[in-house]
Amino acid sequence: MRSLRTLILIMIIALLTVGCSTSTKKADLDNFLLLEVSKPDTDGKTYIEYKTIKDAATVTEIKQIFIQADESNAMASMSRNADRKIILKNTNPVASSEPQTYGIWYSPDSKYVEVVSETFGGGYIKLNLKESKIVLEVL
Repeated sequence: MRSLRTLILIMIIALLTVGCSTSTKKADLDNFLLLEVSKPDTDGKTYIEYKTIKDAATVTEIKQIFIQADESNAMASMSRNADRKIILKNTNPVASSEPQTYGIWYSPDSKYVEVVSETFGGGYIKLNLKESKIVLEVL
């Protein structure tokens, strides 16, 4: 009877140890993210992908900037189609997240960028100069 209790206790400890040690780190999850950058076709209504970015650091940086648009309550109706579109995809086979699409508009002087989250109900933000430079480098 005592050996059975000892065996059960050892099994519980082993299960807890294995369960806690296999937790997925956020950095590991970011390795499955990629950005697809597209530009308007000649007709201006459809978009053609012209660049895919897989660098985890770059993708994470852009994602952090775009979270502001996802969380924004500001709504915008732009007068023209987006200059570029960026799609944030999670390629993790066990992930169940949908791709997130963002419309990108350049300001007339091309120093600032405006972002509209097309996935989360159209949240709008105008990026500051520093964040605009980061996004423009990707485009």
